[in-house]
Amino acid sequence: MERLIAFFYNNYNLLLFVGLEAVALWMLVRFNDQHNRSYSSWSTAVGGRVQEVNASITTYFRLGEANEELLAQNIILRRSLIEKELKLNAYSAAALDSNSSVNLMPDSLLPADRYIDLPARVLSNSVRSRLNYLLIDKGRKHGVKPEMGIVSASGIAGQVISVAEHYSLAMSVLNTDINISSRIKGKKIIGTIGWDGDDSRYVQLRYVPQHYPVEPGDSVMTSGFSSIFPEGFFIGRVLDVHKDNPEGFSTIRVRLATDFHTLDYVYLVRMERAPEIDSLLNFGR
Repeated sequence: MERLIAFFYNNYNLLLFVGLEAVALWMLVRFNDQHNRSYSSWSTAVGGRVQEVNASITTYFRLGEANEELLAQNIILRRSLIEKELKLNAYSAAALDSNSSVNLMPDSLLPADRYIDLPARVLSNSVRSRLNYLLIDKGRKHGVKPEMGIVSASGIAGQVISVAEHYSLAMSVLNTDINISSRIKGKKIIGTIGWDGDDSRYVQLRYVPQHYPVEPGDSVMTSGFSSIFPEGFFIGRVLDVHKDNPEGFSTIRVRLATDFHTLDYVYLVRMERAPEIDSLLNFGR
């Protein structure tokens, strides 16, 4: 307290001068229209700049929350698009099989399988090995289970193989041990997607007989013939087809839709009826 009193005593003249200047400036601005307008314009500009900086700082610290909101919106949009595509496919199949009006197809023929999904962030992602893995920031606490499929905003990305309380490890599509049931969109051609351990941009569509009409540019989707990936998730596009395989299958190279070098946010998906499907697939093993 003594130091504060000594400060005011030693700087009395300076403080008095500053106080009088402040009062003079206030009176000048208060009772002079021109100066009042200039001050208002200046204060508005300064205030706007301060608010802009404050908003930028707030936005920066809300990036994680904003990303979560965008992921949730993407889930809704992607689910809607896939369900519409499956309905169209079902209508087309019914029309071809029965030669009846599509409008008469009962709702029971529409795809019944639905899936749940959960956004997650990729914490670690390898692409240079033959056996690549993803580490994500969601685990048992968040409802993640082994064998859940993983997709990016562009296409499929992998499959969960191990789950801890807060994190999960997944086998990447860029892993020579993974095989994914797939189909050619619009052609009912079924095959299996696998990686040969070479280029991270491409996978191979295997076990497609040579007489099937696969063409460059065809879209490759998940077939839904397993409990890992529901039907209709995009994998990539056929790049080239070679029919010189002596085993009777075409050699088909597919360009992946997912760029694993920039993979950041993903979704975990699992069909609601997966346990029932697994029990039937595993019956008798």
